[in-house]
Amino acid sequence: MLNRGKLLITNTAILNSFHGCRKYMPYLSSCVNIRFYSTTTNPSTTVQEMKRTRDQLYHTHTDNLRISIIQNTRTCSTAQRTHSLSPIPCDILAKTMTGVSLLASFLEGEERVTAELWSNSSSSIKLVSAEALHVGEVRGYVVQSDDKNSTADNSSDGKITTTLEEVMKNGVMRIQKVIYRSSKPISSVVDIVSGNISDDFHHFLEKSEQIPSVIKLETQFSPSGEIEFSGGVLIQTMPDAPPSLLSQVKDMVAKQSLTTLFHHHHLSLPDIIPLLLPEPIAKDTMERTLVDFFCRCGIGSFKAKIAGLGHQELTDMQESNARDIHCVNCAKKYSLSDSDFDDMHKILDDKEKE
Repeated sequence: MLNRGKLLITNTAILNSFHGCRKYMPYLSSCVNIRFYSTTTNPSTTVQEMKRTRDQLYHTHTDNLRISIIQNTRTCSTAQRTHSLSPIPCDILAKTMTGVSLLASFLEGEERVTAELWSNSSSSIKLVSAEALHVGEVRGYVVQSDDKNSTADNSSDGKITTTLEEVMKNGVMRIQKVIYRSSKPISSVVDIVSGNISDDFHHFLEKSEQIPSVIKLETQFSPSGEIEFSGGVLIQTMPDAPPSLLSQVKDMVAKQSLTTLFHHHHLSLPDIIPLLLPEPIAKDTMERTLVDFFCRCGIGSFKAKIAGLGHQELTDMQESNARDIHCVNCAKKYSLSDSDFDDMHKILDDKEKE
């Protein structure tokens, strides 16, 4: 069985052949990324656990509610490693990535949602941005100030803060949707009012979408500051839903912890959904979407954007050897060659001929 570059070996003969060469096992494991399991391990149990812990989102509905629930721990862990984030900026980015993924789950195809959280405080965190596609791709980044006089991002007791109060004080949240039926992106800007990321997404839904909603975003970090769990749930009422139904949903969601249910009790997302709803799920409506940290950047897309600077600016860049490009979303680095500059000049020439 092959899964994301890791080979699960359960065949006894193969295992015995490796056991006869134990001194080579560390070298072999590091080269081909093999995971060794005892022959007593139940393969079906291992596979089920791999399926349960795979980053994924489930979307379904009842007669009066629609719900999306997500577990995206590995995705957020990838973001933390990619951007070398300490717990607090990672906490904010993880919840923002979770929030846009939940919003995108109600869209179609490659429609997407972007959220930008802008800070006006003296915190070192100035911007948190995340983008998610309905198909499960998500990416994001944090812009931090180099100002040594900016306030620390740790709370007074040294614990990870779960609010935006200190680091995003007096800020704004900008949500943008790219959808098929609109020729231009749809944007909304709301104030960051409560300092809690879940509450601020709820504030956006209430003011901009005007759909009765319950949203809950959770994270958990290890003592060493690495993210151990990230997930969330978004529940919205249908147009003809009884007014009292949302209050029941709020009470049920408030009583549950996704971190506890998934990370500690080892429940799957489909097992958790009924615990959050006051009415049964409609038959055969469960849809599953795999979630991954994925960036679609490439040298071609960068060239198309840079070409818009004009011929003179391109010439100045080439002569001053300003060739390096850095993607803020995935931290990939590119370098423009002379032929790339020729291509960009050609792009401008073609546009001028139109």
